[in-house]
Amino acid sequence: MLKMAKTVKSKKALYYFLTLVFIVVFPFAVVGAAGLENRGGTSKGLGQFVPVPDVMPVVVVSGTPAEMGYQYGYQAAAYVQEVVDAMWDAALRKLGSKHSVERYLKRYEDELHQALPGFATNVIEQMRGIAMGCRAAGHDISYTDILLINNKCAILWALPPKEELGGGCGMFAAWGSATKDGKPIAGHNRDNDVWLWHYEVVLLSYPAEGYGYSSISCATAGSGIAEVWFMNEKGLTQLVTAGVGFRPKDIGFGVTYEWVPWYVAQNCATTKEAIDFIVGTKKTMGVNYGYLDENGNVANAETTYDFNHVRYPGDYGETDYINSTALHFIIPEAQAGYGRATRVGSAAYLRYFTFRELIEQQYFGKIDVGAVKKVLSNHDVYDPDAKTWNRDNPWNSSAPCNHSRRGSGTISSTITLPQDRTTYVCSGSPCGVWGTQGATGEYAKLVLKADPETSVRDAQMTAAEYMSYAVESMRHVDFGPAYIWLRNRIEQAWEEYLKGRKSLVSTGLAKDKSVAMAHLGDAATHFCKAQVYAQHARTKAEGL
Repeated sequence: MLKMAKTVKSKKALYYFLTLVFIVVFPFAVVGAAGLENRGGTSKGLGQFVPVPDVMPVVVVSGTPAEMGYQYGYQAAAYVQEVVDAMWDAALRKLGSKHSVERYLKRYEDELHQALPGFATNVIEQMRGIAMGCRAAGHDISYTDILLINNKCAILWALPPKEELGGGCGMFAAWGSATKDGKPIAGHNRDNDVWLWHYEVVLLSYPAEGYGYSSISCATAGSGIAEVWFMNEKGLTQLVTAGVGFRPKDIGFGVTYEWVPWYVAQNCATTKEAIDFIVGTKKTMGVNYGYLDENGNVANAETTYDFNHVRYPGDYGETDYINSTALHFIIPEAQAGYGRATRVGSAAYLRYFTFRELIEQQYFGKIDVGAVKKVLSNHDVYDPDAKTWNRDNPWNSSAPCNHSRRGSGTISSTITLPQDRTTYVCSGSPCGVWGTQGATGEYAKLVLKADPETSVRDAQMTAAEYMSYAVESMRHVDFGPAYIWLRNRIEQAWEEYLKGRKSLVSTGLAKDKSVAMAHLGDAATHFCKAQVYAQHARTKAEGL
């Protein structure tokens, strides 16, 4: 930089230099400060802000429940601390006292023991391990804290008073004649408040017993579990959207939302197995549980504490696809007794039909990764009754990708290829302007391999491939502000790539398994950043 300044000989060169300082150095300084580099660090303390990075951190765990819990807590402690503080604030505001909160938590813990006794033992071991890992990383976290954030939905939404909500997550799965190559594929947008819920990590989990899986784990779940989305080693993919449940009989004591996908990810290999578990288990609140397996078998269970209704492709006119949106039931028996959330013209209703119209009229027969990205980043809203489009309105909560003026919206996206065990993860909104600091709209690619290190090394190879494409894309760009920005972005990708290689070396030298897993998580995080930055440069270069 100083060398460049000394060689400025003209106003034109000075212009390029100042442009470099403003559009490259300043933004990168801000983004660079946002990384989750708190492994083994000290607590930032109550009220201290923990930045959210532009690319989700990757957490890698393996072994027994206690070992995986410790590893997760050690790697994600900063996020867990942030969410524990926020959840205690919310729980105390709702229930009035710590005693009341702990009484409900004990009841939910007892319900899990009654429904799934063997699994409950593993869950508790893992949650205790998380608390220990967080404390080892310098954060004063207790088992009760972890129990709280693993019952967040029950505390917030399965206890009175209930409030009606609008908008929410959206998903679709396609296969056969709907896709370009006939293989199954799925897309999922996660929508929620950008303050609390964007503390997400990508989790690579390899339990000693049960199926391994990759997932997006919101630290509000706090236990290194599968959550709204996961894909396990058998190719089973979960695609959850929030359900309806505003009647008193639709909420009750049962297995809480956080523990359902945790069980399914490790114990179910097919859509049928997952649906059988969902239908046979008493749950606390309304949730839409969607599942796609490697053979293209799909189902969506519309559930509350009171009922379980399942729909399959073709039940409502679909051909080789199915979709679901939060707070919207399709099955008449599930819809019975509800008002705004499933009524014609509601946000959830319009969003459901927007997904359907995009799939059927614009992308049917052509659906691949690129097409799924376009659907998930779409800002249009379709009204099926008026048969009209409201174009390019990201502030409308009915759009697949939306940015609510109330501070919520689409905060992450996933694309899954179950036959290939491959997932693409986008941090922030898939349009690239919302949901996290430094959002790009680009996806990191992760392949679930047989063991953690092989998965991370695959991410390394993808990063190198993406960087080569990015460099090639610059060949037609003349020197100027755009060229300088692109070059700097690619160099940032290279830096992350080299950091990842260094972390892999540290993994091999680590004498402690938990430290080795943390280094693997760091390596995967750096490789994912390298992928995203390289893709970002390539997209910008190809748009010039």
